[in-house]
Amino acid sequence: MAGDASQTSGIEPAIEWGGSAEATIVRTDAGDMPDGDRTFPEPPPPRTAPEPPPVRAGTAPRLPPPIDPFLERQMRQQLAPLAEIPPPQREPREKRFVLFHAMPGSLVSAVIHLVLFLLLSLYVASDPDRGAKLVRLSVIDSDDDGRADEFEELIVDMPPVVAVEPLEAAPDQAFWDDVVLAAPEIAHPEVAVPALETEALEPDAGLLPPASKPGKDPGFTVGGEARGGLTLRGERRQQALTQGATVESENAVQLALQWLVRHQRDDGSWCFHQQLGDHDCVGCRCSAPGLQADALHGATGMVLLALLGAGHTQLQGEYREEVSAGLRFLIQQQASDGSLMDPSGTMYSHGLATLALCEALAMTRDQYQQPVTAMPRWGEPGVAAADSAGAARRGRHADGNLFDFAFDAAVPVTLPALTRAAQKAVAFIERAQHPAGGGWRYRPRQPGDTSVVGWQLMALKSAYLAGLEVDPKVAAKAVRFLDFVSEDRVGSCYGYTYGNKRPYLEKHAPITATTPIGLLCRMYTGWERRRPGLSHGVERLNFWARPGRGLYYYYYATQVMHHYGGPPWEKWNGFMRDYLVDTQSRQGSELGSWSLDGHHDEAGRLYCTALAAMTLEIYYRYSPIYGKATLSGAIKGKITPDD
Repeated sequence: MAGDASQTSGIEPAIEWGGSAEATIVRTDAGDMPDGDRTFPEPPPPRTAPEPPPVRAGTAPRLPPPIDPFLERQMRQQLAPLAEIPPPQREPREKRFVLFHAMPGSLVSAVIHLVLFLLLSLYVASDPDRGAKLVRLSVIDSDDDGRADEFEELIVDMPPVVAVEPLEAAPDQAFWDDVVLAAPEIAHPEVAVPALETEALEPDAGLLPPASKPGKDPGFTVGGEARGGLTLRGERRQQALTQGATVESENAVQLALQWLVRHQRDDGSWCFHQQLGDHDCVGCRCSAPGLQADALHGATGMVLLALLGAGHTQLQGEYREEVSAGLRFLIQQQASDGSLMDPSGTMYSHGLATLALCEALAMTRDQYQQPVTAMPRWGEPGVAAADSAGAARRGRHADGNLFDFAFDAAVPVTLPALTRAAQKAVAFIERAQHPAGGGWRYRPRQPGDTSVVGWQLMALKSAYLAGLEVDPKVAAKAVRFLDFVSEDRVGSCYGYTYGNKRPYLEKHAPITATTPIGLLCRMYTGWERRRPGLSHGVERLNFWARPGRGLYYYYYATQVMHHYGGPPWEKWNGFMRDYLVDTQSRQGSELGSWSLDGHHDEAGRLYCTALAAMTLEIYYRYSPIYGKATLSGAIKGKITPDD
C-alpha cells in the first residue's frame, strides 16, 4: 500500500549440523522508492560450506579446522620413530629415588661411615696380639674439582699373615630341582674344589691308639657290633650258613672272587672294560665289557669292596696281596686335595674308592699293631715258583724278594698312609656337598641325585666306623636332601633328583633303584624300625622281588631287607640268593662272573660280578642295624623297646 511503511521479511532456515533456524529480515521503505522499483529482495545465494550459528562465547562447541592432508602425512612421519622407543623403566627410578632422594645425603654418608668404623673396630679388636699396628686417618678438604685419587681415606698397616686359600663359595642357588620349581641353573657346575693348604684335618696316624673308638657321632646308625660287623668278616662261612646262605651261594662268591682277581691289571687296578690291560686272564675274551674304560678308580674301589666283604684285607686272607696292590693304586692316584675322581670320572668313582679305603682301615686298624705272621699267597707251600714270578712282575710282593720268592716282610700299605688317604677323601666328600640342598652329584657342589648320595653316605658311615673325623653337619644336610626327593609324605619311595610328595602311593607303583637307596640312607641317618615309611618301603621292595630289575637295585634292596630282618628278609633272601646262584656263568673264562640285562647292567661284566658278589656277601658284610633283639621281636609279631 502507498504511504504506508510496510515491512517484508525473508526467512532463511539454518542448515548447519544441528543448528537452530534463524530468520533473516530485510526491510524496505515504500516511501523512499518509486512504485516501479518496489520489489522483494532476492534470497542470498546458497553457501557451499555451512557455517556454525552464532552463539554466545564460552557455550558454543568449537570444531577443529579441517586438517590439511599434507600436514597430516608430515606429522605421521615425524611421530613414527617415536613409537619404536621403549618406555622408560619405572622400577629403577623408584629405587634410586628411595635411596638417594627420599633419604638425605648426610644420613646416607653417616650410615656408611658408621658401618665402616664398626667393621674396622671388630677386625682390630678380634686379636690384640696380631691386630693392626697403625691406623691413620687422613681427611683432605677439597673442592669438587679435585680428583678422587688424591684422597687418602684409610691406611692400615697390618703384620704379614699366612694366606690361606678359602674354599670357593658356591653360587647362591636354591636347592629345589629345576623340573619342579624351575630354579636357576648353576652357571658353572664344574666347581673346582681347592686343595687343602694345611694338614689340620689329617690326624697323626702314627699316634692313634691301636684300639681307637669311632670318631664323634656324626648322626649315623651302625650295627650292634662296635665296627658294624666289619671286623667279623673273616668268620664269614660260619656266619653265612646260620644267616640264610647256602653252600651253593658261598661257592658262587668264591668263584666270583677268583674271576675278579684274574682280571686285576699289573698296576693293581681294575677296569670296567675287563679285556683291557695286562692281567692273568690271558687273551681275555670275556664278553660284555663295560664302556667306562677310564673309570679306573671306581672299578678298583668296587672290586676291593667285594674282596673286603669276604674278609680279605691287605693283612690277611687268600687275596691279601691283590687287596694291597689295589689300595696302593688308589693311594698313589689320589690328588693333593683328596679327590679320587677319575680324570673324566665323577663323584661315583670318588665315593666307591673312599668307601674301599675306609672299610680297609676299619677292618685292619687294630691288626697293624700285631706281628704279621701270615705269608703271601704265593709263598705258601705247594705254590709253583712261576706263580711267584708272575706276582713279582705285577709288583704284588713285599720288598726283599731276592730269589723270585716273596718273603714275609713288612706290609706294603702302612697304617699312616692308609689313614691319611682315607681322611683326605672324606674331607673332599664334605667339601663337595651341595651347600643348600645337602646332596652330591657328578661334580662337586652340584644339586644332588639319590644315586650318588648313596655312595657318599656309605663312605662317611664307614669312615665313622674306622674312627675318622666326620662333620656331623654333613649327615644333617643329607637328611634335608632325602626329604626333598621323597615321592610320598611318609618316605617309603624316593625319586632321582626330586620327589612329588604325594599323600599316598600305591604299593604296586613302579619304583627304581633310588627307592632302596633312599631307604638305606634313612636307616643310616637314624630312622627307627617302627617308622611307617620304612615298613611301607619294605613292602614295596618285596612286591618288586622279581628278575630283570638290575643288580644295582638288588644290591641296595638286599641291604635294606637284611637290616630290617624278620619275615620280609626271609622272603627276599630266598628269591635273591637263588636268583643270583642260577644266573652265574659256569663255563670257559667267564666262570664265576655275571652278565645280566637289567637296568644299569650294561655297565659290563666286571661291574655285574662285583655287585653280585657283594649282594651274596650280605650275611657278613654288615651286622644288622636294628640288632638281634629287634629281629626276634619282629618274628614274634611285636616290636621290642630297642627299636
